[in-house]
Amino acid sequence: ERFKVYNKTGTTVTEQNLYLYSNNGNEETLEDLEGVTYNLIGGKITKDKLEKDAIFKLDLNDNYKEVRWAMPNVQNGSIIEWEYTKISEFTFIDDLKFQTTVPVKSYYAKIQAPPFFQYRVLKKGPFEVSPKNYYKDRSIAITLTKKDSYGAIKAEGRSGVLNISEANWEYEFNDIPKLAEEPYVNNVDNYSGSVIYQLISIQNQSEGQKNYATTWEDTAKTIYESDGISKQLRNPNFLNDLAENIKSKSTSSLERMTLCFDAIKNKMTWNGKAGVQASNSIKKSYTEGSGTAADINLTLIALLRACDIEANPVLLSTREHGIPVYPNLNAYNYTVASAKINGDIIVMDASEKRSVPNLLPERTLNWEGRLITESGISQPIDLLPKTPSQTNILIKYTLNEDATVSGSIKRRYTALNALEYRNEVFNISTEDRHKSIEKELGLQSISNLNVEKETDLDQPILETFDFTAETEMDKIGNKLYFSPLAFLALKENPFKSSERYFPIDFVYPFAKSINVTIEVPEGYKIEQFPEALNIALPDNLGGFTYNVTSTGQTISLVSRFNINSSTITQSLYTALKTFYNQRVDKELETIVLVKK
Repeated sequence: ERFKVYNKTGTTVTEQNLYLYSNNGNEETLEDLEGVTYNLIGGKITKDKLEKDAIFKLDLNDNYKEVRWAMPNVQNGSIIEWEYTKISEFTFIDDLKFQTTVPVKSYYAKIQAPPFFQYRVLKKGPFEVSPKNYYKDRSIAITLTKKDSYGAIKAEGRSGVLNISEANWEYEFNDIPKLAEEPYVNNVDNYSGSVIYQLISIQNQSEGQKNYATTWEDTAKTIYESDGISKQLRNPNFLNDLAENIKSKSTSSLERMTLCFDAIKNKMTWNGKAGVQASNSIKKSYTEGSGTAADINLTLIALLRACDIEANPVLLSTREHGIPVYPNLNAYNYTVASAKINGDIIVMDASEKRSVPNLLPERTLNWEGRLITESGISQPIDLLPKTPSQTNILIKYTLNEDATVSGSIKRRYTALNALEYRNEVFNISTEDRHKSIEKELGLQSISNLNVEKETDLDQPILETFDFTAETEMDKIGNKLYFSPLAFLALKENPFKSSERYFPIDFVYPFAKSINVTIEVPEGYKIEQFPEALNIALPDNLGGFTYNVTSTGQTISLVSRFNINSSTITQSLYTALKTFYNQRVDKELETIVLVKK
């Protein structure tokens, strides 16, 4: 790969990475990673080589290692390049990603596959893909080997030549635009121009044809039957005492489920790693009090079953991991727990300490997961919330003639908004929380901060505080012009591009309501205020209402904004952009006060 760096923004390409896969004792290896940075200084080309101490290896989980490197002495005008060889014992082919977050001048790739390997070629992204496809004769020298009783490989001395007609695919692209930088995008790799090779079958002379093209059901069943799941859930006797204690304290299956969930959350701490299967025995992880998401949630499933609750794993792909394109064993990277209570399936992630049943953290909200039962039967589970997370704001303030305001705010958060709040303020001092709110809202100062229900995880959070602030107010002659929403107004439309190539991802449905009460300064009366507005997106996907009224020296404003779907398709982008424009225009409209 070779990059030209034109400006400071381009220096983001100086840090690169790749992933190495391992499974069942086999692993990919990296060889001959070399890099050079070229600069033109005083009319001469200088070279700075990539040093070994700038290359790092990280263990992500049981199956993946990440290799990172940082190129040296990169500046405006630099040309940087690197090359490496990756050796793999696996039969899958890495995706060909020809579109990235920077423009691509030229891309070339060649795939060669012996006739014993059959692949299905899939494309992703908005580009037409027409590879040069042909067969070419090739001779391969082969030597038969075998392993002795100690596992050492010994040549048998027999060798020969294998003549094959090899499939070739050549891809060449030029002037590929960079991925558009858009707001509200899930993992951008979901939409990048790519070519994917799915292994369908391998023809082996001694064993015949082995098929690999499979269904999501087969994939999930294979994962469940591995030692990392089925064996872990078999007879977890170390949880028996805890299960008996929980059963003695509860009167219903719903109560038992909640007690199980709380017990595992309180006992085990997430180490930040994902995982589909247990990294160790779940007994060891439970005893040590920490583990991967899979370790923790498989332990929860085992405890639920010990408490006579029907519980099963739900496999999913996190937002960071991306949306799977086809069934394969690497499609999923995370496991959560499910329980069936009174016919309803409730999902839980005990790695998220401040969550509650049926409230998964944002990292897991990615399309759908797959629930697998002990019998191997599986079913898709929609992971996206249907009920909006709410933010309710009540603000009272007095407007002063010098453009300052003072008042009080009450904010109430539910569901994922409450979970996000709890995670943000956890272990943060009151002083730091003051600074955070002042920065968030652009306030001069706040005081009397009070938070209720912070530890009652199934209850909404209620936050109150007093504040002082400056407003953007214009004084022209004997008139004052100001926006009544002040620092709470949406000042610009986040959707700026003329067209959109991928869905708008809001992560989860949400609703925001604001009630404002304003005291007009002495000596002024209300001359004009914005007209009411009530608009909606097509198919009930969202709505916005805005209404200002006045009584005497008091102005009242009610604003409601809601998005009712986690995702909105790009076909509705124009409607969404117009919808947001109308909201911004209305929230920035001014009230006019005139001196009596």
